[in-house]
Amino acid sequence: QFPWQRYREACALLNKETEAGKSIFVRAAPLATTQEIETCHSSEYVQSLLGGTLDKRKLRKIGFGEAAHDDLVASTLGVIGAANAATRFVMGSDARIAGAVAGGTHHAHREFGAGFCVFNDCAVAAAVALDEYDISKVMVVDLDVHQGNGTADIFRDDDRVFTYSMHQQKGYPMVERAVSDLDIELEDGMEDSMYLDILFGSLRDILDEQRPELVVYQAGVDPLAGDIMGRLNLSREGLQKRNQ
Repeated sequence: QFPWQRYREACALLNKETEAGKSIFVRAAPLATTQEIETCHSSEYVQSLLGGTLDKRKLRKIGFGEAAHDDLVASTLGVIGAANAATRFVMGSDARIAGAVAGGTHHAHREFGAGFCVFNDCAVAAAVALDEYDISKVMVVDLDVHQGNGTADIFRDDDRVFTYSMHQQKGYPMVERAVSDLDIELEDGMEDSMYLDILFGSLRDILDEQRPELVVYQAGVDPLAGDIMGRLNLSREGLQKRNQ
């Protein structure tokens, strides 16, 4: 069962930071529209998922074969809507950073979902920025412990989006790996020092080369030591340095 309650807990913690005087503002986002989602997903897939006619086998592939349809649709539209709202906030204001509490659904491909990812919020957010603002380059930096295979596949023929994925070499996705613009595969058990050296060394060069006008950051926490699906060994301090 997917741990949806963690997002409520994250929001509660952020609200406490706001109450303590930290410059963090938590806002509810509108649900995503079908038109927004179809910038990165086929109409057939979107309509069948939202309409409740998606094949049960495909629902099981996503990981939500037993989920109630209305709950799945509401949570999915909320995930994509939050990513879009964060993107529009950054692009339309002086803010340098905004984020969505839920999301990081980078395993969703154009025609199907997988790995608890229904639609791809990273991809849709990048598409929204390109469609609605006068920019020509977006970079997706994916630091989840698993490859951002869906994002890479969606943008494989789009030079406006540079996909960067640094992830464990082994493990999921075992079969449906894609080719990002830059994939960095890491050995099992890697700890903070080597991880951060590889990350910052490669990222500086790519940012200088690509000069993106927006970076969409998939900040997965599963590189932490002890994660049941991960093979890396980062400490909480190392993860904090990564995110800074």
